[in-house]
Amino acid sequence: MGDKVFRSLRNGFAHWGFDWEVIGRDSYVVAYDWDRDLPIAKLHQEEADAFHICAFALIEVINDVFLGPELCLRLPPHPTSQRRGCRSANGSHDQGP
Repeated sequence: MGDKVFRSLRNGFAHWGFDWEVIGRDSYVVAYDWDRDLPIAKLHQEEADAFHICAFALIEVINDVFLGPELCLRLPPHPTSQRRGCRSANGSHDQGP
């Protein structure tokens, strides 16, 4: 998660400093430095999708392991995830609201 491109892309999304660029049949996500309005990262859409899946999986792990069932965030599972809801104290999965 300390990868420069990942952090640049994350910051671009967090600060609404991003855009889509389409070249032929390929799509790219371009992150911009908010202050200087300069591109700081450019990823093919497939790369950006992979970063998204990895980040979402990490959030699911942190949610399950560190927050526990009492503080489990009610996030809908990612479409590629095998996880379905929060784990309760007895180990079963709570589907949430």
